[in-house]
Amino acid sequence: KTDLYQGRLGEINCPTLLTACTGDIYRLNRQTRKIGAQIPGAQVKIYRGGGQPVMWTLNPQFAPDLEAFLVTLLRGR
Repeated sequence: KTDLYQGRLGEINCPTLLTACTGDIYRLNRQTRKIGAQIPGAQVKIYRGGGQPVMWTLNPQFAPDLEAFLVTLLRGR
């Protein structure tokens, strides 16, 4: 398999939120978890159902999680 990220995910040094849905036919949840594990401090959220993109298909679940992530960032300033 080809490493599309060329081993560079560990170089990301900013807050990162990765999201996926169990109903997403384009990206497998295990891929999202694998990517998140390589980014220092990344948060990974997997939502039940939905599809691509999660912000549209599961907005009622996604929006509060995004807001919490952003509030955490703002408090850190």
